[in-house]
Amino acid sequence: MSQIGRNFVRRAAVVLPAMALFLLSTACNGFWVSESAIASLSVSPGAVLLKAAASTTTAGDTYDLVATAVTEGGTSETVTTTATWKSSNATVASVSAGVVTAETVTAGQNASISVSDGGYTVSTAVYTYTGTAPSTLTINVPSSITPTAIPTSTTFKLTATANINGNSAQDISNYVVWSSSSTSLATVDASGNVTTLTTAGNFTITATAYLGSSATNSTITATSTSFTVL
Repeated sequence: MSQIGRNFVRRAAVVLPAMALFLLSTACNGFWVSESAIASLSVSPGAVLLKAAASTTTAGDTYDLVATAVTEGGTSETVTTTATWKSSNATVASVSAGVVTAETVTAGQNASISVSDGGYTVSTAVYTYTGTAPSTLTINVPSSITPTAIPTSTTFKLTATANINGNSAQDISNYVVWSSSSTSLATVDASGNVTTLTTAGNFTITATAYLGSSATNSTITATSTSFTVL
C-alpha cells in the first residue's frame, strides 16, 4: 500500500468513529426533545361562576385555575405558573398565573380565560353573578327524547339551569362542566350536547358548577336521569 493509502486509512480510522458518535448524539438529542415536547394541554375547571365585584374599586370573586401538560413521553406536569394566560375581556375577569378575578360589577357577564403552552391553547368559561350564590342545579332533558329508548348515533342537547341572578331557572349550560358516566356509550361536549355511540347500555350525564372564593370554591352538581341506548 502506498503512503497516500496508508494516510487515508489512518485518517478514516480516526474520523469514522467520531462521525458515528456525532450521529448517535444527534439522534439521541432528537429523541429526548421529542419525548419532552408537549403532546396535550388541559385546564381545570373548564368553567367557573364568579360573584361580581362589589364596587369598581373592590374586586370580586377569585378562582385558581390549574393548567396541566402531558409530554410525548407520557409525563404529566403542572404548568400553571409557566404557561401564558389571557382574558378575552379583562374588564369582566382578569387573570394572572392562573388566578382569575371578577372585575365587573355587573351580573350575567362572561369572559373566556385561555392558557397556552407548547403550541396548544385551552380555555375556561367565566360567568358572573350578583347576590346569593346558586345552591341548586338542574339538568333538563328535551321533550323529543325518551330517556329509556335512545337510538345509537343520536345527538341531543341537555340544558343546565340554576337559581342565579334573580332567576330560579337561569340557563348556564355553557358555564358548567359536563361529563358522561360512560364515554364508551355517549359523549357530552362543553355545551351539553350529548351523542350516543354504537354500543347499547345505560349512562348518565353530570353537570358541575364551580363557584369562586365567596362560596369557598365550592361546587354544586346535578346528575341526569338514566339514559338507555338501544
